[in-house]
Amino acid sequence: MRSFSLLASLLLPVLGVQAGVLEDNGYRVTCDTENPYGDVNLMTERWPGNMVNKIAINKEGAVATIYSARNSEEPDSEDKLTLAQIFSAVCGLRDTSPGYINRVVFDSLDSDAQAVISGYRAAKGETENYSFTVTPSDDSWGEFTNLHYYTDAESLIPSKGISEIKVTAMNVKDIWDWNERNGHIDLLQFTYSSRYVREEDGYQLDLLGASQSGSERDLKLVLEKAEL
Repeated sequence: MRSFSLLASLLLPVLGVQAGVLEDNGYRVTCDTENPYGDVNLMTERWPGNMVNKIAINKEGAVATIYSARNSEEPDSEDKLTLAQIFSAVCGLRDTSPGYINRVVFDSLDSDAQAVISGYRAAKGETENYSFTVTPSDDSWGEFTNLHYYTDAESLIPSKGISEIKVTAMNVKDIWDWNERNGHIDLLQFTYSSRYVREEDGYQLDLLGASQSGSERDLKLVLEKAEL
């Protein structure tokens, strides 16, 4: 088995190139090169004392976790990068690319997202500990796609469509940094699939893909839409 130090030496050339892209645009990058699953942190002198992004990539699991995405709060500048541009560079730091990621998790949610989540649970008669999944065929899909997290998730991996949105209820005692938080939090997870193709009015399941590997429910949904 390769040691972490050897792995770090293999990652350094990639780290240099991708970090250079970020640093050329005024971002200071800090990360643990010996831990390929560690957080990549970005700050900038344009916004002193604030973390713009904190992103972790699990290459083997094809999962990205976004702990902080305050790009809209960063002051405007000709060197300012979008979340999608930064995400692409961070994937490069971890020796992968956005197209290989199948799931993106947002760890910190705003009041708008919490309101939609709470409303969904209330409609189902469930408590804050209730985890759930919504898909394009669900009536509540539109409420979640109106959130900026959905728009952000779309921009991160433009080659794929979002096939489901999952809300996972977590107790802070189950999280490593629970001392920094209180009570309960929700994780908002977006799952991507190349079987979903973009349209101006949203995502539609690819008919060929559905017939080959999709669920009967999804295939029926596509056929019903085709008749409209």
